[in-house]
Amino acid sequence: TDELKNQEQIQQMLFRRFYFSGEVDTQWDRIEQDLRTLKWLGIGDMPALAIGIANGLYHFFFFTQDPGGAAEMRTDTMLEALQLFNSSLWHAQCFNPATEIREFLIGLCTTKFAFVHLLAGELGAV
Repeated sequence: TDELKNQEQIQQMLFRRFYFSGEVDTQWDRIEQDLRTLKWLGIGDMPALAIGIANGLYHFFFFTQDPGGAAEMRTDTMLEALQLFNSSLWHAQCFNPATEIREFLIGLCTTKFAFVHLLAGELGAV
Protein backbone atom coordinates (compact mmCIF):
# COMPACT_ATOMS: atom_id res chain seq x y z
CA THR A 1 0.00 0.00 0.00
CA ASP A 2 1.05 3.63 -0.34
CA GLU A 3 0.97 3.89 3.42
CA LEU A 4 3.56 1.14 3.87
CA LYS A 5 5.76 2.46 1.06
CA ASN A 6 5.70 5.93 2.60
CA GLN A 7 6.55 4.53 6.02
CA GLU A 8 9.47 2.58 4.60
CA GLN A 9 10.86 5.62 2.78
CA ILE A 10 10.55 7.89 5.83
CA GLN A 11 12.19 5.30 8.10
CA GLN A 12 15.02 4.66 5.64
CA MET A 13 15.69 8.40 5.39
CA LEU A 14 15.79 8.71 9.17
CA PHE A 15 18.05 5.69 9.60
CA ARG A 16 20.45 6.92 6.88
CA ARG A 17 20.66 10.39 8.42
CA PHE A 18 20.90 9.17 12.00
CA TYR A 19 23.25 6.21 11.65
CA PHE A 20 25.25 6.82 8.50
CA SER A 21 25.47 10.53 7.65
CA GLY A 22 27.91 11.60 10.35
CA GLU A 23 26.03 14.91 10.45
CA VAL A 24 23.38 14.10 13.04
CA ASP A 25 24.12 17.09 15.21
CA THR A 26 23.90 19.58 12.35
CA GLN A 27 20.83 18.08 10.66
CA TRP A 28 18.73 16.76 13.51
CA ASP A 29 16.77 19.94 14.24
CA ARG A 30 15.99 20.29 10.53
CA ILE A 31 14.85 16.67 10.30
CA GLU A 32 12.52 17.17 13.25
CA GLN A 33 11.09 20.33 11.71
CA ASP A 34 10.58 18.51 8.40
CA LEU A 35 8.60 15.77 10.18
CA ARG A 36 6.54 18.35 12.05
CA THR A 37 5.75 20.11 8.77
CA LEU A 38 4.73 16.81 7.17
CA LYS A 39 2.57 16.06 10.22
CA TRP A 40 -0.13 18.41 8.93
CA LEU A 41 -0.31 16.49 5.68
CA GLY A 42 -0.55 13.19 7.57
CA ILE A 43 -3.42 14.47 9.68
CA GLY A 44 -5.10 16.27 6.79
CA ASP A 45 -4.94 15.75 3.05
CA MET A 46 -2.39 12.91 2.86
CA PRO A 47 -3.14 10.42 5.64
CA ALA A 48 -1.04 7.77 3.86
CA LEU A 49 1.97 9.65 5.31
CA ALA A 50 0.69 9.47 8.89
CA ILE A 51 2.17 6.17 10.08
CA GLY A 52 5.63 6.95 8.71
CA ILE A 53 5.70 10.36 10.34
CA ALA A 54 4.27 8.97 13.59
CA ASN A 55 6.95 6.28 13.74
CA GLY A 56 9.65 8.82 12.98
CA LEU A 57 8.53 11.10 15.78
CA TYR A 58 8.05 8.21 18.18
CA HIS A 59 11.31 6.38 17.52
CA PHE A 60 13.66 9.34 17.07
CA PHE A 61 12.16 12.20 19.09
CA PHE A 62 10.53 10.49 22.10
CA PHE A 63 13.09 11.94 24.51
CA THR A 64 15.26 14.99 24.67
CA GLN A 65 18.54 15.13 26.50
CA ASP A 66 19.80 18.14 28.41
CA PRO A 67 23.49 19.13 28.38
CA GLY A 68 23.99 17.22 31.63
CA GLY A 69 22.77 14.00 30.00
CA ALA A 70 19.39 13.70 31.73
CA ALA A 71 16.63 12.40 29.47
CA GLU A 72 13.10 13.77 29.52
CA MET A 73 10.03 12.51 27.67
CA ARG A 74 8.75 14.94 25.06
CA THR A 75 5.02 15.00 25.61
CA ASP A 76 4.50 17.35 22.63
CA THR A 77 6.07 14.80 20.30
CA MET A 78 4.16 11.92 21.83
CA LEU A 79 0.85 13.78 21.41
CA GLU A 80 1.68 14.46 17.76
CA ALA A 81 2.58 10.81 17.18
CA LEU A 82 -0.70 9.78 18.85
CA GLN A 83 -2.67 12.08 16.53
CA LEU A 84 -0.87 10.68 13.51
CA PHE A 85 -1.40 7.04 14.51
CA ASN A 86 -5.08 7.86 15.01
CA SER A 87 -5.24 9.46 11.54
CA SER A 88 -3.61 6.36 10.12
CA LEU A 89 -6.21 4.14 11.82
CA TRP A 90 -9.00 6.04 10.11
CA HIS A 91 -7.19 6.05 6.77
CA ALA A 92 -6.79 2.26 6.85
CA GLN A 93 -10.50 1.82 7.71
CA CYS A 94 -9.54 0.16 11.01
CA PHE A 95 -12.71 1.45 12.71
CA ASN A 96 -14.98 0.23 9.92
CA PRO A 97 -16.66 -3.06 10.93
CA ALA A 98 -17.02 -3.94 7.24
CA THR A 99 -13.23 -4.01 6.74
CA GLU A 100 -12.14 -7.51 5.75
CA ILE A 101 -9.65 -9.20 8.10
CA ARG A 102 -7.01 -9.28 5.35
CA GLU A 103 -7.27 -5.50 4.86
CA PHE A 104 -7.34 -5.00 8.63
CA LEU A 105 -4.03 -6.87 8.93
CA ILE A 106 -2.41 -5.33 5.84
CA GLY A 107 -3.43 -1.90 7.18
CA LEU A 108 -1.45 -2.67 10.36
CA CYS A 109 -4.54 -1.91 12.43
CA THR A 110 -3.42 -4.01 15.41
CA THR A 111 -0.05 -2.27 15.47
CA LYS A 112 -1.62 1.16 15.17
CA PHE A 113 -4.14 0.44 17.94
CA ALA A 114 -1.26 -0.76 20.13
CA PHE A 115 0.68 2.47 19.57
CA VAL A 116 -2.40 4.61 20.27
CA HIS A 117 -2.92 2.81 23.59
CA LEU A 118 0.78 2.91 24.44
CA LEU A 119 1.06 6.62 23.77
CA ALA A 120 -2.21 7.43 25.52
CA GLY A 121 -0.91 5.53 28.56
CA GLU A 122 2.43 7.34 28.46
CA LEU A 123 0.60 10.65 28.30
CA GLY A 124 -1.70 9.67 31.17
CA ALA A 125 -4.88 9.62 29.06
CA VAL A 126 -5.98 6.12 30.06
